Amino acid sequence: MSISSSGTAGFQERVQAHIRMLAEQPAAWHIAKNLRWMETHCRIFGIGEAVQVSVAYQGFRELVREAAYATVELSIKVAGDSVQAGRFNLFCVPQDVQGFVAGVMSFFEAVKAAEAPALDLSLLWRFLEGDIDWTRVSRVVVGLDLREQALQSRLKLWFFADDETGVVRNPVQKALAMHGRDELFDALHLHPSLLFGYDLCFDGSTGFRSYPDVTAEEFASDSVRARLQPVLSRQTMCAMEEALWTHFQISSRNRDLMVQLHPMEPSAFLAKWVPHPVAARVHGLYGEVPLLDMVVSLPMHELERGEVENFSLYYMPAGGRRPKQVGLPEVRE
Repeated sequence: MSISSSGTAGFQERVQAHIRMLAEQPAAWHIAKNLRWMETHCRIFGIGEAVQVSVAYQGFRELVREAAYATVELSIKVAGDSVQAGRFNLFCVPQDVQGFVAGVMSFFEAVKAAEAPALDLSLLWRFLEGDIDWTRVSRVVVGLDLREQALQSRLKLWFFADDETGVVRNPVQKALAMHGRDELFDALHLHPSLLFGYDLCFDGSTGFRSYPDVTAEEFASDSVRARLQPVLSRQTMCAMEEALWTHFQISSRNRDLMVQLHPMEPSAFLAKWVPHPVAARVHGLYGEVPLLDMVVSLPMHELERGEVENFSLYYMPAGGRRPKQVGLPEVRE
C-alpha cells in the first residue's frame, strides 16, 4: 500500500526524521528521555507516590535507567467507565539478550518476593530453560501494568523473534511447541517473524500471547486479503486500510481477538474508529508531541459493531517537548 496522502506522508516523514535524530543521540540522552516521559505520564494522570515507591515501579525504572538505546512506550487502558494509566513498556535492543533477560527475571523475582507472592513465573522459566538461540531475538519488551486493585497488576515480557520451522533452538518454535497453534494463528501468521510473550498477573494467573502481524505492503496483496477475509470482520479489514501495520493479539486466556493498529494518521483514525471522549482527550495530549509510534488496540467485535467502549492507546514519544497537564477524567492507578 503506497502512502500518498499529504497528511499521511507528513506524519510518516516526521517519524522517520525522529528516528534519524535518535540514532545520533548518545545512550545517556535516551535514558534521560525515557525517565522524563515516565515522570510526565505519572504527573498527567495522577499516578501517585504509593505506586511510584513500589518495588515494581522502582524496579522497572531501574531497568529503564540501565537500558541503552531503549524506548519507553506509555499507555492508557479504557474499560467501560474505568481508565487505567499505570502502564509502561520498554522496547530494548540489548547487545546481550540473554543477559538482559536474566536481569528482567531478577526484577520479576524481586517483585514476587516483596509485593506479589502469588506471581507465577513457572511457565516463563520453563520457556527460558534449555538452549535458546538468542541471536534470533531482535528486540525484547518489558511491560508494567499497575492497577488500583493490586492483584490485577501485571508484569509482561515479550520477544520479537525470527521464525525458523524445524529448528529446535529457535525461540518462536519453542514457544509454539509449548503453547500450540490453531487455524486462526496460522491464517494470520504470514511471515517468518513473530512477537510473543507472557502476561504475569499478581493474582497468579499467567497468559501466553502471540501477535501475528500484517504490514500495509502485505495487506495490499489480493492473495493476503483472501486469506484474511474468512477470519477478520469487514470493519477490521476497512480499518487496516488506514494502518501501516496491524498486530493481532491471540491470548491463551481470552479468545476474543484483539486488533492492534498502527495508524497512518493517528488523529483522523481515532476520530473515525474510536470516537470516545477519553481517546480524544488523551490524544490531545500525546498527539501534539513528536512520536515514533502510536497504537490503537481494541476488540474485533467492538470494532465491527461500531461502539468502542474498551480500548488501549499506546504512545512512543521521540523526545522533544512534553504536553502540558490538562483536565482528564478520573484515572485509577
